[in-house]
Amino acid sequence: LNLTLEESTILELAARKTSLTDSTQSQIDSLSEEQLYVKNRISEIDRNLSSRGSSTMAMLAPSDGYVVAINFPPGRAITQNSEVVVVIRKNTAATMEGYLYVPATGVGRVAKGDKVKLRFDSWPVDKYGSVEATLSDFYEVNIDAHSALIPLQEGQNYYLAKVRVPSWFTDPDKKKRMLMGGMTVNADIVIDRKPLINLLIAPLERVRKRFID
Repeated sequence: LNLTLEESTILELAARKTSLTDSTQSQIDSLSEEQLYVKNRISEIDRNLSSRGSSTMAMLAPSDGYVVAINFPPGRAITQNSEVVVVIRKNTAATMEGYLYVPATGVGRVAKGDKVKLRFDSWPVDKYGSVEATLSDFYEVNIDAHSALIPLQEGQNYYLAKVRVPSWFTDPDKKKRMLMGGMTVNADIVIDRKPLINLLIAPLERVRKRFID
């Protein structure tokens, strides 16, 4: 009788062990499936973020300010030169920045720090004069006319220069004129400050030396 009881206990313990083993394996399988599900969800989220990032772009305003208008509805394609956002400058007294396309034929002596005289298309120079600015940077990479943001004469390359522009200027009538982002200009870069008489004498001196020599 005792032997039969012990055998029964052993069999019961073996059955409980098997049951616990099966239960543990089931839990392991369940955790593995849950882990696989989480991994697949993470991959799906990463793909969505990647596709969303490739369909967006960053826009840099010429100065700090407030967005007051968005000129396109969701889903509309944006083309080059499209005005999409209107920004009002936060500080109207802040210095602005402008970009110049310098023809390749005139870049030989252009350097950072040169003075620049700007003639704004919105303010005719014969009535309002020019505005003095400073060349803050010059990029030694040529740009094709087709890739410029404004129409340029074809058949030659251009170089990009950056200028610091005051936020306003005083016209000949002593009136304060505010400058706004997006205005187009023509520019003269001052590359030589020698007196005019020296500039006239120098070519004559070279001619004299050539004939004497």
